[in-house]
Amino acid sequence: MVLICSEDREVYGNGHRSRMIALIDIFEALEIDFICAITNLQWQAELSKRKIKTVVLSQTSGDEKEAKELIKKTEAHLDKIQLFFCDGNRFGNNYLSSIKKIFKKTVLIDDLGFPIRDQAEIIWNPNIYASSSLYKNWKKIKLFTGEEYVLLRKEFDRPIKSAKKQSIFVSLGIAASDNIISIIDQLAKEYKFSVMLSDNFSVNEMIDAIDQSLLTICGASVTLHEVWRRNTIALPVYQVRDQFYFKQFLVDNEIDFVNILDENEEQIKNNFNKLFNKYFNQEPFKNNNHFKMGSFKNNSNLIISELYSKKA
Repeated sequence: MVLICSEDREVYGNGHRSRMIALIDIFEALEIDFICAITNLQWQAELSKRKIKTVVLSQTSGDEKEAKELIKKTEAHLDKIQLFFCDGNRFGNNYLSSIKKIFKKTVLIDDLGFPIRDQAEIIWNPNIYASSSLYKNWKKIKLFTGEEYVLLRKEFDRPIKSAKKQSIFVSLGIAASDNIISIIDQLAKEYKFSVMLSDNFSVNEMIDAIDQSLLTICGASVTLHEVWRRNTIALPVYQVRDQFYFKQFLVDNEIDFVNILDENEEQIKNNFNKLFNKYFNQEPFKNNNHFKMGSFKNNSNLIISELYSKKA
């Protein structure tokens, strides 16, 4: 059995939840029994629709208090749990130290390489920008990083629809402001494009919107991986500070993006205008912001199979 504990609080958006579902998809494909520890009752209701077993935690401290509650709530399964996954910045070294005394193998899904959380045996950074250099000061860890280990829900592997509409898909999550949406709306009208806003889309609705739109405007995070996996065009928006490694990846690869954290509203509007002009007039989608993730071999299923089958 595998136990998963992932950041599911509303304030942190849907990225961690999407990765949890990606892990669940793999466990189901490999016929591995699993249980999810959650703190959000709405998220529990979503998981229950798939008949996924859950335990509900009240603690979100990310320290030994939360670890103690998790161990108590999963007491009936402790002798069966071979692998523990946790995903979220709140889980600190004290939490991981308590956890590894109980569970045979601990996998930490990490995005940043800091703070150091090397009490986990295995570190998994499922981001295209990730490399071992982020973990040079971490001790005695097994590391999986980069494009070969990106975690995407199984539906993102379905056949790609080639038919496009004169539309722009906007998926900026909870970080999106009314001002940014208004800027995009105004520019889209000037270029005679319709705008579709992500609103609690199912995974298949999300994929349909990405596939059918000429351009997807999204955060520099999990959604950007998803857009690139669909072999389509993204305009990333740097909108959260902890996306700075993704921002640097975009700079290094000369990929256009809009920076809404470090620029004023007039600069942001000018940047959107410049890029809309580039995409829709000067260079109509000729390889603009097109990163071919489909060419990468994904080893996530293989690694989980090996981690689960090997004795501790």
